Amino acid sequence: MSSLALATVRQTISLLLFHCVMLIAQLFLDIHENCNTDPATLHAMFERACLLFDLGWETDELTLLQSALLLSHYPLSSMAARGPTYWLSQAVSFAYALGLHQGFTETSFCAREQSLRKQLWWSVYIRERLLTLDYDQPWMIWENAYDVPMLAVEDFDSGSLLPSDHDCSPLTSQYTTYQQQRQLALVFIEKAKAATIIGRLLPISIGDCGAGEQKDQCPLPRIQIRAPARAQLDQIDRDINSWAGQLPLGIRCDKPRVRGTKADARKIIFDLNHCMLFTLYYLVTSHLAALRWLEEASPSSFAPKHAIQALWAATRPLMNLADGLLDDNLLGYFQIIGPSLIRPLLVCKMLNNRAPPWMYPILEVERIPLLIGKIGWGDPFYAHAVLSLHIGDEDPSSSSVSDTCQTAAKDDSISTPTPPNIVDAVLGGFALPSDPSPSISSFEQVFASWGVSTTTTSVARLSC
Repeated sequence: MSSLALATVRQTISLLLFHCVMLIAQLFLDIHENCNTDPATLHAMFERACLLFDLGWETDELTLLQSALLLSHYPLSSMAARGPTYWLSQAVSFAYALGLHQGFTETSFCAREQSLRKQLWWSVYIRERLLTLDYDQPWMIWENAYDVPMLAVEDFDSGSLLPSDHDCSPLTSQYTTYQQQRQLALVFIEKAKAATIIGRLLPISIGDCGAGEQKDQCPLPRIQIRAPARAQLDQIDRDINSWAGQLPLGIRCDKPRVRGTKADARKIIFDLNHCMLFTLYYLVTSHLAALRWLEEASPSSFAPKHAIQALWAATRPLMNLADGLLDDNLLGYFQIIGPSLIRPLLVCKMLNNRAPPWMYPILEVERIPLLIGKIGWGDPFYAHAVLSLHIGDEDPSSSSVSDTCQTAAKDDSISTPTPPNIVDAVLGGFALPSDPSPSISSFEQVFASWGVSTTTTSVARLSC
C-alpha cells in the first residue's frame, strides 16, 4: 500500500483506487486464509467502487485506468451487463487518452516513468487479449494502433514487482531478492509476447441451448468474422510453438507444486504467473484446433475424424492443467486473474458432440462435464455450460457447488469434489458457511494499522 501513496507529499491515495485494491485484495485473502466473507458484503464493496467511478469522484486518468483494470478482475458471470469487458473497455480508453500506446520519441518522461508506462500498457494489453478471446468480442486494441516496444528485464529495475519489507502486510516478508524479481519480470515479459500471438486469433462465438433442446440441436460455435486461411493458422501454430521453445530455461524447468501445504503468498504469486504461461500456450493450441475443426466442417457442420481427434488432443492438456490447479489448491487464485478454463472445454464438447458414436470412448465424452462440475461457479462460463450441456442444477440458489460436484463425481472413485471458494460463492449467489471472525472489519483494521489515509484523491503511480 505504501507504493500507492509514494507519489504524494501528504501520503494519501485515491479513495476510488483504495476501494478497488481493497476489494481484489479481499478476494485474495479469503482464498488464502480460507475465510468466508459474505458474498453480499463483497458485492456491496464492488458496488461502492462502481458508484465512486460513475460519480466522477476521481478525475485523474491514470488512477481511473488502474481502478477500471482492477474492477475487471471482480468475478461476474459472462452474462452480466457490466461485466469484466465493460471495465476493461474503460481501462483501454484511458490508456489511449494517456498516450500509453505511443512509443517514446521524446524526452518528456524520465527512465523510471517510461518503464512504468510500458508496464501499465502491457498489463492492459494482456488483460484485453485474454478477456476479448474469452467473451468472443472484437479486439479493443488493434495491432497497428500502438508502437510500444516490448518489455525488457531492465524495465523492472526501477521498481519492485513484489511488496517491499516496508509494507507491513501479513502476506509479505523478505522476498525482494534480485533473483525473485528477475523471475517474475521474465514471466511477465513472456506473457506479453504470448498475448501478441493471441491477438491474431479469430474469436469463436458460442450459443446457448434452450431448456427443452437436445444436445445435438444446440447451435454450433461459429467464427464471428470470416473463415481463417489455413496458411494463417499454420503460421500462428509455428509462432506459438517457437515462443514455447524459446522460454527461458528456468521457467520451463520450474514446476509449481504446493499440494498438501499452505503456500507462502510470494510463492503463490510466482506459481500463478508461471501457470499462466502454460495456460496461454494450451489456450492457443486448443483454439487453433477448434478453428481448424470449423474450417474443415464447413459447410456440412460435420468434421472429419482427424479434426475431431486433433481438437480433443489439443484440449486434453487444458483439462490436465485444470485438474492440477484443483489438486494444488490454486484454482481459486487462478479464477481471479486468469482466463476461463471452462470455455475452451465447452467449445470442444459442443463441437465433438457431432462426432460419430464409435469415437465416444476415444474422446472420453464424460470427462468434460465432470471436470466442469468440479471447476464450478467460480468460472464465469459455468452458468453457460449448465445451460448448454444440461449438467448440474441450473438454479444456484437451490443447489450448492458441493452438491453439484458430488453429483458429477459420484461414479468417480478417485477424484474428490473440491469445496467451494469465495469466487464460487460470488458467482453462484449462495452463502458459504459462516465464519466467526468478521473478515471485512478485520481487513479494514489491517489497512488502518498501515496509517494510509484515503480522504483525498491523488495521482497514485501504480504499475499493475
